[in-house]
Amino acid sequence: MNKIKLACLSSLLVAGIAHAGNSCDKFDIVLVNKTGLTLAGSANIGPNAEITPSIITGFEDQQTFTITAPTEGNLTGKFSLASISVPLKQAVIHYSLANEALGVCGHKMTTIEGDYSVTDSRSPNKVTYTIAPK
Repeated sequence: MNKIKLACLSSLLVAGIAHAGNSCDKFDIVLVNKTGLTLAGSANIGPNAEITPSIITGFEDQQTFTITAPTEGNLTGKFSLASISVPLKQAVIHYSLANEALGVCGHKMTTIEGDYSVTDSRSPNKVTYTIAPK
């Protein structure tokens, strides 16, 4: 009986590991706009993944982006944002994602450029960037 339980447990464990796949697949990035202006721009990520939407036509409050990464590996990405009013103000956010232990997608905001301050906050399978005036 113990051998059957052990065999079942082993099968479930192997199935769970195989199903886990890439921990950065379906990872969400939320941009929260606290500038008081409409922001537009683009979202890019490395060659082994896709981010949707990739064109930011304009948002005033918040917008969610989803990373589709079918294969494992480190990813680097960038958001290029600009106000659609005069004077033009910009923000560029560079970030990296990496598979970490226990099926966690690690996130690191690497650089911020431009006229706005950007802070990040992390929750499971998601990071939120808040963009605000400096």
